[in-house]
Parts: sequence; C-alpha cells; structure tokens
Amino acid sequence: ASNQGGASTTFDLLLAVAPPPAGTPATGVFRDSTVIGLGFVSGAHSGVTDASGAFTYETGHGITFSVGQVNIGTVPTTKALITPIDLVAHGTGTSNHVLNVMRFLMMLDRDGDARNGIQISAAVTGAAASWGPVDFDTTDLPTVLGPLVQSASTADGVTHVLPDAASAQARLRTDFYCTYAGSYDGTFAGNSVPGDHGTFTTEVFPDGSMRAS
Repeated sequence: ASNQGGASTTFDLLLAVAPPPAGTPATGVFRDSTVIGLGFVSGAHSGVTDASGAFTYETGHGITFSVGQVNIGTVPTTKALITPIDLVAHGTGTSNHVLNVMRFLMMLDRDGDARNGIQISAAVTGAAASWGPVDFDTTDLPTVLGPLVQSASTADGVTHVLPDAASAQARLRTDFYCTYAGSYDGTFAGNSVPGDHGTFTTEVFPDGSMRAS
C-alpha cells in the first residue's frame, strides 16, 4: 500500500476459508472405475450414482453405499472423492475386505469390462432388493457370492463372472493412479540455512510414476 507522498508499506494478509455448515448439500464421486447405479444414503439425500459416478451428500454427515440390500460400506464423514479403500477403516489396496468389494462391483458390471466403467443395471438393482447381507471379510468369496452371481445373470440376461483377487487389485491400482494423476504444487521451508525454502512441483502420471522439480 502507498500514499500520495510516496510512502509505502508491505504486509501479509492471511485468509481462512471456513468449511460449509454441517448439513449443506454437496456433490461427490465414487470411483474405482466410474461406478454407475450404486445406491447411496447421506442424511436426507439418497439415490444411485449417475453416469459420472456422482452422488449427493450432506457435509459433516456420513454416507452408506449399497446395491439393493447389500451394504458395501459406510464412510463416517463424507468427502468429495470416495474409493473402495475408504469403505473400511485403515483400508489399503491389498486389504481382503477392499478387494472383495472390488470383486463384487466388477462382477455386477453390465458388460463385464471394468476398464470402461462399472454399470449396475436397474434389473440387477431390482434383483438385489431380495439379496441378503454379504460378509466382505470372507476368505471364500466365490461361495458367498455364488447365488448372487446367478441372480444377477438371470436379471440382466447376460453372464456375470466374479473376477479373482489379483484382477481386482490390478484394477484398483490402475484406477487409483488415474484418479490421482496430475500436478501438485507446494512449498518447503527450514529454519537456519540460507536457501532452505522455496516451491516444488510434483507430477503424478497415470501409470503411477512420479517426477519432482
């Protein structure tokens, strides 16, 4: 800032952006591959994910995802981007529970090709209204899901197939890299050594490789 006499001063202005009040409607996306037709409930909002995998939630509230009567998990505090890893506490890309959820969703895909997204048809959702709960902690998912695979195939008129854990893990890894690919900027600073502060840029590529500068 300066005055007409030429005197000037410089200062830092720090701005804080407050989060929206709890209960404010917001839009998020469920993604491993884009999942269409996945049921959700968050506060007063419910429905199925749309063609982009989007859902509506209430800020400050949790969200539960399901297919018919099969609950695949609840996120206690909803955020704008949710993946299968978020559906279980301390989940990772190798967690048995997470991979079983992935296998279940991939099995439900209308065309059987998760590379172009997962589409859960209205016919399968209707059939799933009579399905019982699924134990996603099981170590024998083919036995647990056998009747559901047959029911989905009958409902859709196509053959649904349950992928193995290795295929689900590879799909999850690929989708995770693609979801978080991009350029990330930041700053760093030290305390005493000259030049120990500045900015950096890190690029994350869809194949999982990284480059920093």
